[in-house]
Amino acid sequence: MYGRCMLRSNYGRNNFPASTDLWSIGVTLYQTASGMLPFRIIGKNQDKMFSVINNKSSGVISAYQIRRNDSVVLIEETELPKNCLMSPALKNLMCPLLASLMESNQEKKLSYAEYFIKAQKIVAKKKVHVFFVNKVEPVRVYIEPENSLQELRNILKELTETDVENQVLLYREYLLEDDDSVPETLENCPIFMWDSSNFEIDWKEVPCLKPKMFPNIPDVDGDKNCAKHNCSVAHMYRRLVQDLMRRYDHIQLYTSYLNQVIVTQSLSISKESQLIKATLVSLNSQLEMMQEVKKICENVLGLLPGNVKNHDNLRKILNDLQSTFEGVKSEFIEQKRKLDSIQPAVDKLLERRVEKNQLLEEWRNRVAKINVS
Repeated sequence: MYGRCMLRSNYGRNNFPASTDLWSIGVTLYQTASGMLPFRIIGKNQDKMFSVINNKSSGVISAYQIRRNDSVVLIEETELPKNCLMSPALKNLMCPLLASLMESNQEKKLSYAEYFIKAQKIVAKKKVHVFFVNKVEPVRVYIEPENSLQELRNILKELTETDVENQVLLYREYLLEDDDSVPETLENCPIFMWDSSNFEIDWKEVPCLKPKMFPNIPDVDGDKNCAKHNCSVAHMYRRLVQDLMRRYDHIQLYTSYLNQVIVTQSLSISKESQLIKATLVSLNSQLEMMQEVKKICENVLGLLPGNVKNHDNLRKILNDLQSTFEGVKSEFIEQKRKLDSIQPAVDKLLERRVEKNQLLEEWRNRVAKINVS
């Protein structure tokens, strides 16, 4: 394509410069990603193909003709087509590279050194597998190896439209905090993310092609095109089923991890509750002891003559002590009341989530009903 159309006016038939290979790499990468050639015209007019390729706007990675209202219209694209299976994050990395490789302006063309630098930067990216629970879909993120978890959150905000403060990140059985590093992930061991402000599951059905019926009248070309289409449909359904099974496995794994987090936090709440209860008991004992000490001091003070030096100061100190004691005692009673009010809920949570493992059992029962149906 490049030899016939792009360089035919500048070079001889076989005298192409080495940079020709860079343009060919761009075309090959585009076709690999989309299954189509980047430049397409109606018919086989080489002059028109040369014009489409050589006169396209800067940054365009695909140009093709379509018929619209009995006229031929040229469409220019700066993005990969929707049928491309690349993740949005990888598309964002590849489109500028493709545009540079297939640039028609000689002054803006990539050199080999620039190509290898750009390609190496993409290869050096760290791939992070994230599963977005609210959309039941995987999200692949490409970051620099030294990027922090906060920087990952900012990228996820762009890709999922989930505010950073609402992102809950779960890796294995641990909730990730901002001071944690970005863990190493795999496709079957991703970071699970959900939006804490949204409890809805937005499942989008994937549109599927329908198979074609073979014509009743034998036709080699028609049968070939029909068989090709049906093979593509079968492969698409196969890929779709595999993708659905991976999502199913991720949801199962997410439920197991989430259940473990809830169990761990329930046990932690129970332990903290018991610790607070023990602390309040200890505080109550100390307050009672302070009350007894105050009574002893009052008895001693009552035995002293009224003209003893600092008698009034001692009385004032005891009164201040009584005021402080009453304030602390009142706060203690309020805190004990609050603890007593939440203790039944803590015990019930512990019983349901830990002892009976009710959350996981409910999930398994629901999944079993789905499998049966």
